[in-house]
Amino acid sequence: MNKAFNLKKLLKLIILAVIVISAIYFINKLFFSQTTVNFNPGQNNSIKIINIKNKYTFSTNQTIKKNIPVGLYTVSYQSNNLNYSSVKKIINISHPLTLATPELPYSQNYLNKLLNQEKPAIQQAFLASSYSQLITKNSYTISTLKLVGKRGDWSLIKLIPSNVLNQNTLELIMRKTNNNWSVITKPSIFLSSQSYPQIPFQYISLINQIPLTTSSVANSTQQILMNLANQYIQTYENRNSAYQNTNYTWINSLKNILTSSFYNQLMNQYTSVGSTGSTGANYLISHQNNFKIIPSINNCLIQATSSTQFTVACNITNLVVNNKTSQIINKTNIPFGYTLNGQQSSLMITINNQNNQYLINSISN
Repeated sequence: MNKAFNLKKLLKLIILAVIVISAIYFINKLFFSQTTVNFNPGQNNSIKIINIKNKYTFSTNQTIKKNIPVGLYTVSYQSNNLNYSSVKKIINISHPLTLATPELPYSQNYLNKLLNQEKPAIQQAFLASSYSQLITKNSYTISTLKLVGKRGDWSLIKLIPSNVLNQNTLELIMRKTNNNWSVITKPSIFLSSQSYPQIPFQYISLINQIPLTTSSVANSTQQILMNLANQYIQTYENRNSAYQNTNYTWINSLKNILTSSFYNQLMNQYTSVGSTGSTGANYLISHQNNFKIIPSINNCLIQATSSTQFTVACNITNLVVNNKTSQIINKTNIPFGYTLNGQQSSLMITINNQNNQYLINSISN
């Protein structure tokens, strides 16, 4: 009987232990898997957090202290003022902390308005620099492309030559400090982060990518024109690569973006050369050495010559690589007479809008 009593007592102790352990587990989960966050959005701002794992969401525009589950969160800082853009960050909230709205950047719309105000000061500062002769003597026109930076204190600028085929478009970056603009890069065909490590990489990357327009061309149209120009240039520069069967098969791959007249012109031009057995030196050298051309385009200029016709003029730079390994070929290992390495002649591409279909109508060097 004493033995049975002891067994019941043991069972009660086991049950009690399970209850205590369970209680400790749930209390720990309830209280210790949470942490306190002080939300301080600031005036006219709001803070929103989303737990990436369990989708816990909380948003406030008031200063408040709140217990929230620990975990990985996306934090969004938003302003009610449309002149500012929102900022998003991913943070691991595992201990008490304060979330305060950082300095929000100007919105792109506001930067566009600010650009119009800053243009006279930017142009005056450039004309006061040592590079002013590019405008006063060399027939370049300054085109302020974009303001960037949290407060629009960086200006991306391109200089357009009067003759885009015989002169290079140049680019430079200016910066505003103490309310004064100054040139911080030398006007160049191409800016690199290696030459200017003090400039944020994204600004240099951006100025090399965005085309220029000398007249009003919608952004959507610019994108279409640049896509067509890039497709043509990539294919055109690659026409002599080792993997090409002939030096005119590239034309057929572009048939759907060429006007019928330009397609026929190219076919007549290149097939007549092939029929005479006259093959260009670049084509022969590429195939003998297994060369492949990797082209890149930059400093493109877009012009609207009429309501239905546009021109895109671009600078082109080629790399020569091994067709199988894609390793860059050293200049010293490129045979004499091979002209497809490095800076190439600029191309001017004429594009027509035919019933809302954009087609390439002509090319000139």
